[in-house]
Amino acid sequence: MKPRNFIEKLVFGARPVVLLAFLLVTALMAWQASQLKVDAGFKKQIPLQHEYMKTFLDYEADFGGANRVLVAVMAKDGNMFSDQYLSTLQAVTKEVVNLEDTDDSRARSLFTPNVRFIEVVEDGISGGNVIPNDYDPSFQPGTKEQFDAIRGNIVKANILGRLVAKDWSGAMVWADIIPESDSKTNPRKVDYQKIAHQLEAIRQKYEKGNIRIEVIGFAKMVGDIADGAASVIKFFAITIAFTWLLLFLYSASYKLAS
Repeated sequence: MKPRNFIEKLVFGARPVVLLAFLLVTALMAWQASQLKVDAGFKKQIPLQHEYMKTFLDYEADFGGANRVLVAVMAKDGNMFSDQYLSTLQAVTKEVVNLEDTDDSRARSLFTPNVRFIEVVEDGISGGNVIPNDYDPSFQPGTKEQFDAIRGNIVKANILGRLVAKDWSGAMVWADIIPESDSKTNPRKVDYQKIAHQLEAIRQKYEKGNIRIEVIGFAKMVGDIADGAASVIKFFAITIAFTWLLLFLYSASYKLAS
């Protein structure tokens, strides 16, 4: 028997086994690919061995971390002093504060009790909440006097340009993500994709009419990257399908196209 004929018989005779092996390897690799997940962490982005970062980690539990989510609620007409806008800001604040992974005590908004103003008056020092206690946009419409009082309280609280836009077109909700923990007694892992999807759900729920909502932060960035990676995988699958279809149309053979 000639060597060439022997090799041809060996290859073609073993073709079913080779094809089955390729199918099994492909299925295994596809299953492994489906298990890939984005495992991003905020602390992976900073030099933890630096002395400044060591000090930051020592006092992180007391003063909070830098892993923050900012939700900007903007009025498209440029005027935030309306019942529609303030009621939306109040609702978005509650939604963000109630998220499982946000630190309630460090959340900041015009509607959180930790945002206050202080002023010097004739009798000494006076202060209070930026949003007056007698104003609740979800129950009754506000008056011009109440809106003027809110505007004045924002200036007194020195949050114009930080928590409130300088042109009075909107305000932000600040929320700190509860840090991850490697403690054996109370381990904690932050699911950034889940947080990003929750924030996107809040945006879709309240972004309507005169309201525009923007979300920034590490958690939102990770969620966008993960969603983008999923889109790339879908595009790859569509490309393979079209390639097979074109080969099939060209060769008119299912086996050659495969």
